[in-house]
Amino acid sequence: MAKADGTKNPVFRIFTVERGHFYTTGFMEGYAGGLDAEGPNFNLYTSGGTGLQTFYRCYGASTVDDFISTSSKCEGQAVNGVLGYASTASGTGLTQLHRCYRTSDMDHLITKNMSECTNYGYTYEMSLGYVP
Repeated sequence: MAKADGTKNPVFRIFTVERGHFYTTGFMEGYAGGLDAEGPNFNLYTSGGTGLQTFYRCYGASTVDDFISTSSKCEGQAVNGVLGYASTASGTGLTQLHRCYRTSDMDHLITKNMSECTNYGYTYEMSLGYVP
């Protein structure tokens, strides 16, 4: 299992058909909820600073959709807290993080691999930033 190194935490992408994708820095949170881990998907910095933006964990109750946003108001949905921080600019050792959405099951997919979005019927929404 991936561990925090003091400057960054692994973010686990967890999935169930009923709920879709769920993102957490605590593996047991999803596991205890009966969700299947798709592994640590990416890392986020544990504290903010110059050139970093906050990632908020959000939940859309009407669509049963967990997602990540850079908006402190979670785009009008429920805010479940701060997940971590990512760079606003590309750089050495950083990878772009994409957010995609699939309307058929109202699911957000957060990934470093854009082909996951296109191969599984998601529509690209935005770049969230750059992650270590």
